[in-house]
Amino acid sequence: MAGIALAGCGGPDNVYVAHADAGVFVRLPADWTVFTFADKDPTADPRTDPSAGTWRVVIDGAVDADRAHIESPSPTEPVGFVEILPTGLIEGGEQISNHASLRSLLLGGSSDPLDAPGVDVVAYEEIDLGHHWGNRVVAEVRRDGDTVVMSQVAFLDDGSNRLQVMRVLCSADCYELHEAEITAVLDSWTLEG
Repeated sequence: MAGIALAGCGGPDNVYVAHADAGVFVRLPADWTVFTFADKDPTADPRTDPSAGTWRVVIDGAVDADRAHIESPSPTEPVGFVEILPTGLIEGGEQISNHASLRSLLLGGSSDPLDAPGVDVVAYEEIDLGHHWGNRVVAEVRRDGDTVVMSQVAFLDDGSNRLQVMRVLCSADCYELHEAEITAVLDSWTLEG
């Protein structure tokens, strides 16, 4: 399978998450942990190839990393995921066709964070790479008395065949401590045509 997570590639200060066939590369701090959750082939056609499906890894910045940290409503250390999936496998995937629909993935597809109650968007950028288009959003989301800061990049390839998403989140206090690290991870997101 083309999906890989490379430890130590390029030096002792980084871990790389990559899916070479899909052209997705992300650089993480060396002390972050990567867990593979789904290891299907997001570059295959789901209509004709049974190996097609979602490729997903969870990333965890905690000293005692655990796959379950992704389920925490307000993680105290950075946690997130990198996911690539064929749009044909997404329920309502044909509706992911504009920037608002990509932004809405931040909130589980339920609403656009620019208009959602209890959400303050602190940074937003639309990006066109020629071969992919998408956006980057950072938002403070208030839930059950806590504030969680969510940072996301989401892209569709030019033919809208594959969705690529990376999200990192943690509590407001955690974000204040790790903002530079989280920003560097999102800045490292690379998509090849």
